[in-house]
Amino acid sequence: MATEVESAVAAMWEETLGVAPVGLEDGFLELGGQSIQAAQLLARVRSEFGVRIPLAEFMGGQRLGRQCKDQTKARAQVVRQRLLHHGV
Repeated sequence: MATEVESAVAAMWEETLGVAPVGLEDGFLELGGQSIQAAQLLARVRSEFGVRIPLAEFMGGQRLGRQCKDQTKARAQVVRQRLLHHGV
């Protein structure tokens, strides 16, 4: 069963690539993704999740499931840093 993050990111991949369904073990490049699409996708991920993923890292053949795990960890770090900054 996919998590909320996995489902949301899979939907982004599907919209960006025009391919459905996208599974957790699918690779962006293997599905026909190109660098301009990756840059657009990563901008959307940053906007919606507050997580910055370097393009070079993403283009390294990362799978959807791994990206979601990395995003979840990075998002938790962002929240933790904001809480510390605000003295909470």
